Amino acid sequence: MPSPIALHRARAFKRQSGLCFYCGYPMWDGSAEPFIERYNISRRQAPQLHCTGEHLRARVAAVEAFNGTSTEPALNWCSLGQERTFDRAV
Repeated sequence: MPSPIALHRARAFKRQSGLCFYCGYPMWDGSAEPFIERYNISRRQAPQLHCTGEHLRARVAAVEAFNGTSTEPALNWCSLGQERTFDRAV
């Protein structure tokens, strides 16, 4: 059975029509193969276009994190870029 976090990410993915919170590009969740074929990308590029849960507020209360009220689906690449931006700002 999927974890509550995975279930929330899947619902948010559907709510955003599979588009990244930051850039609006399509992303995949589940199996990469259909996405690779549809968008004609390489298997090497696919992990960067994978959906991940992006925490919009760092270190939120455990209840918010569990309920998913502080996360949005984003591309792995965009999420990593946001972390790099945050690290530079600190």
